[in-house]
Amino acid sequence: MGETTKESVRSKLAKATAKQHESLHSHPWIASMLDPGLTIQKYCLVLSAYLRFFQAVEATRVRMGGFPDCSLESSIEALIRDTEDLHPLCLSPVPIEMTHAERSLDALIGVLYVVHGAGFGARTLCSAVRSTLPEAKCSYLSAGTPPKLWRSVLDELECLGGNSVRQQIAIDSAARTFLGFGRFVTSYCEIASTRARVEVPSYDVERHAVVS
Repeated sequence: MGETTKESVRSKLAKATAKQHESLHSHPWIASMLDPGLTIQKYCLVLSAYLRFFQAVEATRVRMGGFPDCSLESSIEALIRDTEDLHPLCLSPVPIEMTHAERSLDALIGVLYVVHGAGFGARTLCSAVRSTLPEAKCSYLSAGTPPKLWRSVLDELECLGGNSVRQQIAIDSAARTFLGFGRFVTSYCEIASTRARVEVPSYDVERHAVVS
């Protein structure tokens, strides 16, 4: 008899959160970075939302004292460089929900899986942004997710392999983070764009509605 291949925790998580993950592919503000009509103001606005969300996750990670090899410090530094010329756009007082991440380190690794995984889609966005806005800074989008850092995230996930309860905590946390990130980017950009007079992209209200 052939050996049965054990499914990785990453594979389980990816399958369980596929719907939430895919919803970000058509997120109006994130997808606007693929638009040939993208302006430098809108680009910086979207990256500012990334920056604020990543800073909140990193602050939570540091406060909980977990996963030092999965730090977001390099991504945050890159996003600061990319948005430093337009900091007034970063003043939107939109709260970031992190209570699910604070539940446990198992929940936190689910959050880190999502935010570090964002670096893989960033390279596709980078190509479009550089084509449309040659003058734009692309430190974050061009860097992607370093292989060593991603391996650290996956190794931490696989440590949950023998415990279905802990796996589910990470999966639920990742799903909430995909949804929470999308909601935050929308709220942040809509409020900040009103102040900065940046055009708001149209979007399907039901598709991106808050899910309780």
